[in-house]
Amino acid sequence: MNKAFVREPDEPDDVRCPDCGAIGRPVSRATLERQLPSDATVDLHHAAFYCPGRLCPVGYFDAFARTIPVELIRQPIHPKPIDAPICLCTGLTDEQITADAQAADPTRVRAVLERCRDHPEQCAARTPDEQTCEAQVQQLYLKHLNR
Repeated sequence: MNKAFVREPDEPDDVRCPDCGAIGRPVSRATLERQLPSDATVDLHHAAFYCPGRLCPVGYFDAFARTIPVELIRQPIHPKPIDAPICLCTGLTDEQITADAQAADPTRVRAVLERCRDHPEQCAARTPDEQTCEAQVQQLYLKHLNR
């Protein structure tokens, strides 16, 4: 049959962690190389994903269910483990954001959000999932505000 008439399979929209079932966040090879020891990425397919599952022991995985444990990630990020910083640029933690929200003091949160908006590429380059902390910081602050 002529290849022009053979449809290539589509990439799946949601690739799920083989351990916890969370939807993986696609990451680049550069991120894997920055976040993991050089020998850890050898077996992963070029399309890899970060597992955002809070209690999941998987850090990265691919569509073939090959995994890399979270312990190998050089820069831990909240919620893996829960006490890791939410903002890797400033070291801001869940505990600090909660305390600021309960005190109705948005100073640190505003500084982090401004940094995210001014330098999104720097923020994303530091994290294991290529995401800035902006949304997570805002959600946590608002969740605990006036409690």
